[in-house]
This record gives sequence, C-alpha cells and structure tokens, in this order.
Amino acid sequence: MLVEFRNYLSSISDVANIKEENNTISFEYKGLFFWFVTDESDQYYILFILPNISNIDSIKDGVDVHDAINAYNNKYKAVKVILLGNSIWLSMEQFLYSKEGAFELFARIIGVLETVIISFRQEYLTM
Repeated sequence: MLVEFRNYLSSISDVANIKEENNTISFEYKGLFFWFVTDESDQYYILFILPNISNIDSIKDGVDVHDAINAYNNKYKAVKVILLGNSIWLSMEQFLYSKEGAFELFARIIGVLETVIISFRQEYLTM
C-alpha cells in the first residue's frame, strides 16, 4: 500500500515535506501534518494519523476534554480522537482489499480528517 499511497501523493497538489521511514509516510497537506502507516503483518490495513492536533491546555475553559473526545468519537464515522499524555490526536483506520478505488478512499479519509480537525478546533479550542 505504500507504493499506492506514494502514487496518490504525487497526483495531488499542496503536498509538502514527504518523508518515508519503515512502514510510514509522513507529509504535510494544506498546512496539516499527516502520517500514513501500514502494517507488514497485514497488507490490507492502513492508518492515517493527524498527530498532536492540540494540547489539552488549549481546550476552552469549562470543557471536559474526555467529554469532547467522546462526543467526536460518536459523531464521526471511523474517526478516533485519542488523548496521549497531554496531546490530542486524530486517526482513521481502514482495511483496503483492492487498489481499485484506493485514490478515492485516500482522498475521502484525508477529507474527513480535515473536517474533523477544523470542527474540533472551532468547537473546543481557544484561539
């Protein structure tokens, strides 16, 4: 899947700082930093991560970070909002069994993560 994803990245604009290490491709797209991760033991598994989207200290006063995370995990299909230490991360994982339609799936996942981060920041973060 790494080859397929590399091909996808080369087909879109606004991509910068592409780096590949082991089973991960990191890149910037529209000002957001992403990781695309595969698993050698499962060739069909893909994971997109938006790491470190916020620190819990940036959450608006009166908002319980766990309630905010749970609300977003319930609101958006296939998206996981997680708390790692004091950092909030977004991820979306899928199984991709065919290269046919892969570019559309990649675009949809990135689009969903963009939507979620924008919405989360507007709703819960101090600006």
